[in-house]
Amino acid sequence: MSMERKRVFRWWWSWNAEKTAAWLEKMAADGWMLERTNFNMTVFYFLRDHPRRMSFCADFQSSGITEYKTFILDAGWTLVMEAGGWFLWAREYAWDEEKPAFFSDTDSLVARNNRVLLLMGVILISQFAAFQVIVRRLMESPSPFMVGLSIVYFLIFGLLGYAVVRTLQENRRLKKQL
Repeated sequence: MSMERKRVFRWWWSWNAEKTAAWLEKMAADGWMLERTNFNMTVFYFLRDHPRRMSFCADFQSSGITEYKTFILDAGWTLVMEAGGWFLWAREYAWDEEKPAFFSDTDSLVARNNRVLLLMGVILISQFAAFQVIVRRLMESPSPFMVGLSIVYFLIFGLLGYAVVRTLQENRRLKKQL
């Protein structure tokens, strides 16, 4: 008897990680148990099983990783995947129990988003110097390669800028809930 498996590509952003967690919870309730993800957590691998109530959370940590993991594991969560500072956690609970909360309050979500913002800021600043060199070389010698490289960098900066704005908007929305 072969087990039914499913692979699903799903792009998600740091500012709406809760939507992906809700989707994973629905998949588990429908009998699709998350086995693993790919290295950047955009391809999800499921195994057909009996329906379960699961709580999922995507969290970002940049320091104190050992203590963080120990604390969360001791609280009953299972680590599904760890990649690039992101941690995907899961916890099963009974149908008659209240869903376990990963974050104790809104301030914890804002703090997670601030850690992500710090990383995006470091990336933007570190790439700015390289972008300046590329633009300077493009002005000196507009080869097709330099034009293509400039376009790629422009798109990267645009995407990072968009991510910063959306994450700031999400923090503002969360703070209004307080």
